[in-house]
This record gives sequence, structure tokens and C-alpha cells, in this order.
Amino acid sequence: MSATVAELKLRIMGIVGKAGAEVTDDELLAVINHAIEDGTEGMPYVVAPDETNVTLAANTYEYSLASVSMDLIGVITMADSSGDFPPGNVIGKQLWWVMHGTTPKLCFHESLWTPVASRTLRIEGQKYQDVVTADTGTVYMFAPFVVLKAASLLLGNLGSEREYLIMQQAEDARYRSPQRPWPNSRRV
Repeated sequence: MSATVAELKLRIMGIVGKAGAEVTDDELLAVINHAIEDGTEGMPYVVAPDETNVTLAANTYEYSLASVSMDLIGVITMADSSGDFPPGNVIGKQLWWVMHGTTPKLCFHESLWTPVASRTLRIEGQKYQDVVTADTGTVYMFAPFVVLKAASLLLGNLGSEREYLIMQQAEDARYRSPQRPWPNSRRV
């Protein structure tokens, strides 16, 4: 579902056509980032994959989570002694919860789970799409929305009459986006 910035630029220029002959790469990147920011505000869900690793300590049952705009997916795995994350080491949702505050914390039930010192937890989730800075950047947001929104912004800057039609298509794409948060994810 992801696309690179270079791919998005090609799609945008395909929509804009001759009207965009004088458009620079910086202008294209600016309208792509504007579309991403608009989508992040208007779409009530997160789209980019996020992974955080936390090193365990003996008798410690609370771990700070740096990412505050993240939804935790119910998959948290503990590395085995070789450092791998085997699928069999999933820690069930009944053993942990998220304590909300200025710094959210991942908490474990002391009576049900014991951390093994020096091992690592992989916390998997989703976060909001970041703005992109280069053609090699990856956009996880629904590509048709980003392309149509960026094209409508670009056409509006160029004074084209097609801006309104493309804007309507972008809004339609926003609500057709198949990306939703995992059903059992927990907000951090």
C-alpha cells in the first residue's frame, strides 16, 4: 500500500499534464507534504508502521513509550536469548496495558508476567504519516488521496479550472481509504 515520493510525483504530473510544465521538484514536494498534513488531520487513524524496542530490567514492570501518537497493535514479542523475535514469544494482551499521562507507559501485571533482564521487547504499532523530504521517502497514506489532493493544490496554484473536480475526487478518496487501525489496537 505504500508508495515512494518519486512515484507520487509521476502520478501527480500525469493528472496535471501540460499545466504543470514549469513546476519544480520543490513545489511538488511541498504539495505532497501539504496533502499528507491535510490527510493526517482529516483521517482519524494512523497509517505508518512503527516499531519500538525496549530493553527489559529485572523487577521492572513499567516502561516509558516515546511515541505518543501511536496505536499499539496487540503484538508485543520478547526476544529469546539469541536476540531473535520468534512468533511464539507473543505476550498476550491480558498481561499488559498502557498507562496514559505526560509520558505514556507500557505496564505489565506483576503477578502474571516476569521480565527477563537484558532481553528486548519489540513493541509494534502504527503512527501518523510523517512529512517527506526526498524522492526516496515512503508514503504509507492512501496514495490516491495524496495524489489527487496534491494535484488539486497544484492546479489551484496554477489557476486551473480543473482544481474543483480533482479536489472532489480527493475527498472521495479520503473516505474510500482501506487503511484502518488494527481492530484491537490500543491508543498511546
